[in-house]
Amino acid sequence: MDQVDANLAADAPVRLKNIAPKDVPVYVMPENIFFGKATVADVAAALNAAFLNGKSESSSREVSYCMVANKELSDFLKEIRENTLVITSGERYDILLGSVMADASNCYPRLAASSSPKGPKPILMCRSL
Repeated sequence: MDQVDANLAADAPVRLKNIAPKDVPVYVMPENIFFGKATVADVAAALNAAFLNGKSESSSREVSYCMVANKELSDFLKEIRENTLVITSGERYDILLGSVMADASNCYPRLAASSSPKGPKPILMCRSL
């Protein structure tokens, strides 16, 4: 059995052995947050999304969190976490540039990627960053 809550993993083999046939071995794998995470490329493929500047090294980054950034840049920067996929409008240059700068900074967590769904695309100058 896999993806067992870590708090239940110690008791799970005993409980399963009580209900499983005697000749069936019982193994338990605790839930691990690093198993089953999608990469930026996986998310892009599922959404039929294109990379603005071609496929980059960020395409192999894992996505741990997703955030729709529709707030002020200062509030957005307070809430980002490691490996967050940021979704915002192509018109929100403040969020797009803030994401690029935060990702490059040693003071903020590494982002998985920034995404602009259907609608206006960021201006060329912003895309080249």
